[in-house]
Amino acid sequence: MKSKSPKKYSQQYKTMAVNMHREQGYTKTEVARRLDLTRGMIYRWERELYPEEFQNNSTNHGQARKPSAELEEENRRLREENRKLQEERAILKKAAAFFANEQN
Repeated sequence: MKSKSPKKYSQQYKTMAVNMHREQGYTKTEVARRLDLTRGMIYRWERELYPEEFQNNSTNHGQARKPSAELEEENRRLREENRKLQEERAILKKAAAFFANEQN
């Protein structure tokens, strides 16, 4: 049995595929599915096209990592926001129940 030789893709095709993810908002999985590729190919092509974003593991999928102090502050802020939203939700539930009983 003869093994298949790997397909060769043009630089233009690779750029188009990566830009579908980066500029048009498709996930890498969606791009791969639409173009009959593997998700790993999209990751590899993106690393080839934008090597500066992937050097020294200093990025996470193209976005710079935040320092630990920033993450802790963001976590604290999000927890506080979550607590307030839960309180508001509880108040709205009680108000809805009150007005539902008033109409009956």
